[in-house]
Amino acid sequence: MYRYTVVLTPEPRAGGYSVEVPALPGCLSQGDTVDEALNNIREAIGLHTWGMRRDGEDLPEDVTPIVTTVDAAPLEGRPITPSEQAAIDNAPAWDGRTW
Repeated sequence: MYRYTVVLTPEPRAGGYSVEVPALPGCLSQGDTVDEALNNIREAIGLHTWGMRRDGEDLPEDVTPIVTTVDAAPLEGRPITPSEQAAIDNAPAWDGRTW
């Protein structure tokens, strides 16, 4: 059995909680309640680590994230040009792949 730190984030618009495992990038889940989110991430961790072991990867040790706040002001940029906006508007839809 492995023990990993998880981070739960309330999702005010969608409701519920998203949850991630900092030591296992890409290991994510969610739930309508804290308990549901924790149960779901337990399953996600199990599947994630199973896949890593199957692929011969070493399982990482846990990490403790640093959670803090920072002050930041909005930055103004230059307005985008009509051709830049057209490129954005005509870009192909994201298909979910990551590189």
